[in-house]
Amino acid sequence: MIEARTAVTASSTGGISRTVTNRSPSSLSPSRWALPKATHEGDLPLAGHTIHCAVLEDGRRLLTQSDFMRALGRARQAKGREYYDGDVNLPAFLTAKNLKPFIDNELYVTSSQIVFRPLKGAKAYGYPAELLPQVCEVFLKARDAGVLVHTQTHIATHADILMRGFSRSHESVSPLT
Repeated sequence: MIEARTAVTASSTGGISRTVTNRSPSSLSPSRWALPKATHEGDLPLAGHTIHCAVLEDGRRLLTQSDFMRALGRARQAKGREYYDGDVNLPAFLTAKNLKPFIDNELYVTSSQIVFRPLKGAKAYGYPAELLPQVCEVFLKARDAGVLVHTQTHIATHADILMRGFSRSHESVSPLT
C-alpha cells in the first residue's frame, strides 16, 4: 500500500509550493510487517524457573529475553560497563572481557537477539532456545578457570543449577529446536 500525501504551503514569493511524499511499508524504518511472527507460545518449567517460549513461522524456537536473563540470575540490562567490550555480535551478557576465551565461533554466530511479533502484543525480544545451555557452559568454564569476577559468580551458580536440571530431568531446551 502506498500512501501519497500532498502538502500545500505558501512560498516566500507569494506562490504556492507543493510537496508529494510517497511512502510504502518497505520504505519505513523497521517495519512491523517485516518481523517474524510467533505461531505458538508457552511456558517452559526449567530448574525452578518458568521461561516463556515462542515458535516462529519459520520453525525457530525462542526463549524471551527477560526470562532468559532471569533464569541466569541477571537483570535485563548489563551493568559495570568497564568490564565489557562493545562487541555488536554478542548479547551484553557475553561481552565481559574475561568470558571471551570461553566463547566459541558457533556461539558468536547463534547468539544474536531476535525481534519478533508474539501472538498478542506489539513486539518482543528473544534468543534461540539452544543458546541457554551454551551460555551456561561459558559461565561454568570461566568459573572452573577461576576468572569470574564477584559480580558474575551468581550467574555461574544459576548456570550450574540449569545444567543439572537439563541432565537430571531431561528438560533440555534442545527438544524445542
